[in-house]
Amino acid sequence: MTMQYRELVKKVQIYSGFSDQESETALRTFAGKLGSRLTPQERRQFASELPSDLKAVVLEAQAGEKFGAEELVRYVCEANGIDEAHARKQIHASWRAIKDAISPGEIRDIKAQLPRDLDAMLH
Repeated sequence: MTMQYRELVKKVQIYSGFSDQESETALRTFAGKLGSRLTPQERRQFASELPSDLKAVVLEAQAGEKFGAEELVRYVCEANGIDEAHARKQIHASWRAIKDAISPGEIRDIKAQLPRDLDAMLH
């Protein structure tokens, strides 16, 4: 069963200590950008395992973008107006929450499409 959207936001909050609002912003920013790194087919599969509120964010992302770990951190910094250490914390908390919500097979499929540095950062 798909995890509910508020439950997913709450997980980000638990993993990060961020406010509810910041946790939601972090989750939406990360999920959308991650979706943009995937092929169109993989992006649809990823979205299919997410709550509908987050599914839309992932499906709206432009598929097939190429970026690594540093570009992702820079994007989160700029998108959310935060420093690098804070961006990394947002990314890690969001990824941990998403991993709780999607199947192990989907996690493997996503990680298989990531460059080595980004895969290592997400571990």
